[in-house]
Amino acid sequence: MPRDGSEVYYIPPGTEGLPDTTIESIKYNDFIHDVEQDLNHPRPIIAGGTGASSAEEALFALSGEMAYQIVTNFDTHPYIPGSFYSGTAATAPPVAGHAFAGIIYQANDTGDMVVEARDLTTGVIYVRTSTASIWSAWGVDNVSQFVKKSGDVMTGLLTLSGGPTSDLHAATKKYVDDLPPVYISQTPPPGVEPGTLWWESDTGLLYVLYDDGTSIQWVIASPQPDIATFVQKAGDTMTGNLTISKPTPSIVLQKAASGEEAAIYGRLADLSRWKVIFGTTAAESGSNAGSNFQIVRYNDAGAIIATPFSIDRATGLITIEADPTAALGVATKQYVDARAAPPSATAAEYIANNAPTKLLTPGSVWTAAGTNPTVTDLATTILDFSAGINFYWGINASGRTLGSPTNQKSGQSGIIRLGIQSAGASVTGWAADWKFPGGVKPTTTVTVGAIDVMNYYVAAPGTIYCSFMGDCK
Repeated sequence: MPRDGSEVYYIPPGTEGLPDTTIESIKYNDFIHDVEQDLNHPRPIIAGGTGASSAEEALFALSGEMAYQIVTNFDTHPYIPGSFYSGTAATAPPVAGHAFAGIIYQANDTGDMVVEARDLTTGVIYVRTSTASIWSAWGVDNVSQFVKKSGDVMTGLLTLSGGPTSDLHAATKKYVDDLPPVYISQTPPPGVEPGTLWWESDTGLLYVLYDDGTSIQWVIASPQPDIATFVQKAGDTMTGNLTISKPTPSIVLQKAASGEEAAIYGRLADLSRWKVIFGTTAAESGSNAGSNFQIVRYNDAGAIIATPFSIDRATGLITIEADPTAALGVATKQYVDARAAPPSATAAEYIANNAPTKLLTPGSVWTAAGTNPTVTDLATTILDFSAGINFYWGINASGRTLGSPTNQKSGQSGIIRLGIQSAGASVTGWAADWKFPGGVKPTTTVTVGAIDVMNYYVAAPGTIYCSFMGDCK
């Protein structure tokens, strides 16, 4: 093809015709064929063409850019400098399912490329580069220049346009510096303006000088004491004793709802030993039911053994763990019910005092009092104090003697009736046991049918104090 090295076309030698000269067909045909081939060959730029056989090659040849390239696969697309668009179904986009529009740059004469893709959903710009035909991963543009909304670290200072006007605005240095200072001292600072803060160094409390329009006074600004000194409301452990000193002191365990428990524990080395429950988990269903009182005991491992003491809130009845085993133990109903009543003493046993462990009933006492043994009349009559309390002695002869009674018991007392049953019958002798006022022995009545009465009291065996009433009518 008749072109020089610069792709400039020239007429082949011997082609030009001369006037009145025959044109050789071979040369003519070669020329027109050459022109045909040249016209179908990419025209060089110097000859008014693009030097390319396609639009893309023409753009490259003319250093042009291509608008609105449709990208369906970001990894395999033949990128040409210019603008592009990709739909939501494109392959390998910066964010799957998002549409993008952007710019393609040629970075140098070796063909390295830079692609900027703007997310049409969020507006964020993503960037990737091709170096030696190797594509980098997508990155967010300007990451190093701007602070991320989701959280970041600034490397320079931030300057605001002015002081804050809303509670949640950022404060400027001037705004903070213009606030009243904080004074640290044991006593309130004098001569300061309302709004001044004072840190009381002894207690660690922060006060503010408050002006309510009527008076100016120091009030606690923030009741947040040192947790090493004060007990936290959310829960804490005291290292000293708690004393409540006020009129009618009380401790309140406030349950949040029915079915919860209010209790105080006693522990050793963090292991429970006792629990006093001022309201069990028994639900409150009305009629004073539920939230009962209990005392619970634990074993050495801190596990519950039993509930030795309970009080039902509705009935007030007390329940204990088991029957007593010690003399002073609290008895259960079943323990008492199972115990047989002690045997009752008879009147004779009471008189003789030979059943000291038996139960004494009113019937036995009255029977004993109503038993009046008749004494056998002898020259020396001896009463048996184990046979009765009150006695009747029918005297049939004169000169009788009342001897020392047998079975005397300290504290025994009663009466002895002396009945005169024959003429001249009398008692003239008295054993030394019988003691009368002034030591004067009585003289019995001699009238037949008369009744003398003698009261006696055994102060001790051998000492019986008496009084005498003759001829009782």
